[in-house]
Order: sequence, then structure tokens, then C-alpha cells
Amino acid sequence: MLSITNQKIAGMKPVWAPFRGVSLLFDNPGNSIQPLGSYDLLEVICCRPSDPELAFYHNLNKAGLDQFIKTYFFCPLPFHSYHVTVWDGLNNGNLNKIARPDRFDAEDMLANLHETFSASERNRFLCTEQGVSLDLPMEGPITFAFKEVEKRGNSAVVVNLKPADPISEQRLKQVEQQRTMLIEEYKRRYGLYTTSTAFRPHVSIGYFANKEYAELSDAAIARLNETLAKSTQGLTVTFASMSLYGMSDMETFFRPVKR
Repeated sequence: MLSITNQKIAGMKPVWAPFRGVSLLFDNPGNSIQPLGSYDLLEVICCRPSDPELAFYHNLNKAGLDQFIKTYFFCPLPFHSYHVTVWDGLNNGNLNKIARPDRFDAEDMLANLHETFSASERNRFLCTEQGVSLDLPMEGPITFAFKEVEKRGNSAVVVNLKPADPISEQRLKQVEQQRTMLIEEYKRRYGLYTTSTAFRPHVSIGYFANKEYAELSDAAIARLNETLAKSTQGLTVTFASMSLYGMSDMETFFRPVKR
């Protein structure tokens, strides 16, 4: 029987395990959002394969992953959930590292994440020290192109991205500066480095259920890299804004409705 070692996976259909957290994401282009069920004040990421602005994503999704699924117990993420993270905030994976005086409030925030994001008054974990929302501004659109496929920590398979032009490269550096300031502020306020200061933009395309099988996949990763380098040639994806999102598992990311 396969032993599932990845805390984000509950079953091989795949079934995504509950994993609550807060992240700053680039807002996907096109019609990539829809209302979130009974939560009138929230909307959820919902990428659509037919959206021409998501052609880059679509090429990642249609890559042949059958070998990964059958041989390496790989769980591909559904297309509707594709996104690019700017900053990882509090989540179930780092909650135990937060300074003890703040831990109970942080646990409560994550346990009631939908209500927290629906509230008119922003929770302190979702704001700067001055009470400003963590929805950081952008100087202008940033366009990304394919860089390489990477296996991270025998856990995830990601597609790393690179700026597609000099203007995007310059604007990305400005985002990196804002991101570093946010990381340092969280460390100062809560005693927690939520993520690495090295920013490597990427799209996660799935997770391995078992790290031992993941260790055997290097040759398949190399073949996938060759495939995607060809299929994404000339394709890009452009982001014009960022927003703070909550997540309940690896396929569900939501934010307050933007009026």
C-alpha cells in the first residue's frame, strides 16, 4: 500500500487535504474568478481553458503527465487553480513557528479564514503595522515566459518563470523589494520568516504523494522540461495587479470581492 507522505494530499484521486493559509498572488488575467458558493463577499480563482489570455497556462496543463501519475504517484493540480504566488504568509505549515503570544490569534484566524476575509475590518495578520492591506501595488503589468521545470523538495513540480522583456524585469525587481520588506516586517512582528527572501516566480502543476517515488522522477522531469520548453515557445502570461488570497486547500484560493 502506498504511504502518502505529503501533508497537502489526502488521497490519490487526487483528494486535496485541508491546508489553510494566506498568500499574496498575482491576479490572473482574463475571466479567472467567480463567486465562492454561499460566501457573498468572496470570489474564488477559476481559470478557464478557453480564455485566450491563459494560453500559457493551458499549455502547461495539457502536457503529458500520465507517466507521472501512474509511475510516480503524482497528483496534478486542476487547471482552474493555476496561479503565481508572490509571498507565502501564515499557513498550517508554518503556524507552529510563530511567536507564542500571537499563536492563538493566528490559529483562530486560519480556523475561520472565510469569515476573516469576509469581514469589513481587516485582521492584523492581513495588514501592515500601519493597518494597510497587504494587497501591494504594482508599477505596471509584468509579463512572464517559460524558464524551466523543477522538482522542489521531492514534493512539488513547478514551472519556473522569467520576465519576458526588460520592462517586466525592472518591474519584477520592484515587486521583489516590496516582498522583502513584507517578509522582514512579519519576522519583526511575529518572529516568523514565512518564506525565503529569494523570489522564484513559478506555477505549481502538482504534487507527489510519496517522496520516495518523487526521488525516482529526475529523468521524467528532464523530459517534461524539454516538452514544455517547446510547447510554450512564444507564449507568455501577463499580470497587472496583486491581491491577498486565502486558501483552504491546494486547489481553492479566494479573496474579497472586488467592486
